[in-house]
Amino acid sequence: MSSTIFVMVVSALPPRHDPTATHFLLRLLPSKLAIGTIRGTKMVDSNGDAYYKLSRLAVLKPYRRYRFGRDLVLALHGWVKEDAKRSSDVDMAKVVAHSQIPVKQFYSKYDEFDEDGAPHQKMVAYLSLRQN
Repeated sequence: MSSTIFVMVVSALPPRHDPTATHFLLRLLPSKLAIGTIRGTKMVDSNGDAYYKLSRLAVLKPYRRYRFGRDLVLALHGWVKEDAKRSSDVDMAKVVAHSQIPVKQFYSKYDEFDEDGAPHQKMVAYLSLRQN
């Protein structure tokens, strides 16, 4: 029987090439092999209300069975909560994601649409900013 133990670091990257977004990179330690990424962007809707867009979630195929995609989403949610608390006086933060249809099981069920020529599904999560 063999077991594999992963130690990982999720860190926010400076916005060198995409100044409107915060990128997270998931690396294994001690090798520092990059195995996953996710991008979060603070947006403003037509009513002037802020929300956050989760995009560009990717995990290398051999590592998907370890639920690292979930870890990346939770890291992004933590960033959203901290940013929303710092920059507004609201009780909830809205996170929007557009999932490609083949991987929509990873998220939830909402309306389907096309984005970049591929079928997508819009998902919305509301994160509580209240202390538990």
